[in-house]
Amino acid sequence: MKFKIIFLIIIFISCGYLKQDLDATKPAGAMVRLWPFFFPTTKPSDAKALKVYQITATNSSGIITGKKVDITVPFGTNLDSQVATFFKIGVKAIVGGTEQKSGETTNNYSNDLIFQISAENGTTSDYTISTKTGTADSKLLQNFQFDSLQARGVILGTNITVYIPNGTDATNLIPTFSHNGTKSFINNVEQISSRTPNNYSTPVLFDVQANNGTTQQYTISTSIGSPTSKEIKSFILNSTSGTIDGTNVYISLPFGTNVTNLAAIFAHTGKKVLVNGIEQINGETENNFTTPLKYTIVATDDSSQEYTVIVSFVNPNQSTNTGTSTNTSTSTNTSTSTNTSTSTNTSTSTNTSTSTNTSTGNTIQSFTDNGNNTIKDNNTGLTWMKCTMSNVSGVPRSGSDCLGGTAGQYQYCSTNTNDCNGGTSAQLLQSPFLNGQTSSLWNACNDANSIPSGGFAGRTNWRVPTRDELVSIVDYDRIGGPIINITFFPNTFSSGYWTSSSVSTGATNAWYLRFGDGEVDTKSKSVGTINAYVRCVSR
Repeated sequence: MKFKIIFLIIIFISCGYLKQDLDATKPAGAMVRLWPFFFPTTKPSDAKALKVYQITATNSSGIITGKKVDITVPFGTNLDSQVATFFKIGVKAIVGGTEQKSGETTNNYSNDLIFQISAENGTTSDYTISTKTGTADSKLLQNFQFDSLQARGVILGTNITVYIPNGTDATNLIPTFSHNGTKSFINNVEQISSRTPNNYSTPVLFDVQANNGTTQQYTISTSIGSPTSKEIKSFILNSTSGTIDGTNVYISLPFGTNVTNLAAIFAHTGKKVLVNGIEQINGETENNFTTPLKYTIVATDDSSQEYTVIVSFVNPNQSTNTGTSTNTSTSTNTSTSTNTSTSTNTSTSTNTSTSTNTSTGNTIQSFTDNGNNTIKDNNTGLTWMKCTMSNVSGVPRSGSDCLGGTAGQYQYCSTNTNDCNGGTSAQLLQSPFLNGQTSSLWNACNDANSIPSGGFAGRTNWRVPTRDELVSIVDYDRIGGPIINITFFPNTFSSGYWTSSSVSTGATNAWYLRFGDGEVDTKSKSVGTINAYVRCVSR
């Protein structure tokens, strides 16, 4: 016992154990590595995380997502020489060989910085700090959260809702936020991210001021769940919003995205979130999404609800790919083609309506006609309506040639407004909408969930496809429109089809796809005379 006490004294006196490098060539590092020998039941911590990062002079907070930190500083800020204030877990932090001291160390933020944090056991973790400046008139609130509650706000236009657990006292909460203006105010009192407390028990008006003096007002509301609340309200992975369908969350990412170590941003109504029994820290805990992942939302009464997060991959410029080159669909191909790709089809059963065609993308397109006016994409697992939606909401055209009924064209927003999809927020098209607005486009697919009773083709999760999902059925090998497999999708129009995806910058526009040439373009949501076709999708 005496020997162990002496060992501890040597560490703290001679080396400043918690403050020095843990390099094995230095006394502290060498002794720490002997720690398990003298204390076999304990070991140095491997904890190393960045919790807060701000540019001190402008009080600009970084948005930390996984190992990426994005900071926007006011227009005119000189990035060549700035000091950061940060809070980390770990022994020390280094940028370009220089140890970082919070509130002291000067860096050049004109280019990305690698912020390396060392743990007690000598392991390290690298964070990429990316900094940009706003414009003279920028005043966008980019992020709003309560770190103490692990609660990130859901931003829909100028309305921000933060879901917080049952029993939370919202009268004195301190938010962390990020915007691209110069300052922010509540009741004319300047707000400092991670410092200024306010009463958020009722809606709060939050003003962001641009460099040119103009302001944008946001409404911050908190939603306190019940003792049994355990819903996922939003889920973002790799800057892509997921589609929540019941207890499934679907996310389409570009082909080639590495999903083995990604941190999700989510909003929920429970008290905590678990994955494989491990509590998730919003925007920080990384997971492997190569296979469907179970997220468990725990309510304050300790009841729970399980959600399955399913990631698929598409190539926006060519064809779809689900992340692997193996096709496990149960179909037999009746045509033969030459393809130099390494993809494999392990199908065993027979379906005379199934074919495989060569694609210029990263996999071979493979479809199955389900015989009920729906088409299964064997690569992505998506089920499509065979025919374009008719002019009767919820009812697609009919017949083997899809000529029954009259084709319908739908407005993204039913009125001359953008509120049907969160105003200027780049959200996927989903209800409820702001200000009581409606979307004839959204209704067109949603009505198919109840027309006829039990849903079209017995499915109750029809929706408008995302941009990447719609691109996945384009056949870029075809010459002349429509460039889609017309055996499975007959009489597809060469003109535009809507997607549910907003444009990330200036989200008053949405993406649509022209099957005449496969080009993906944008249209305004709000101009009532601009309509487009729609083909609904289901999982």
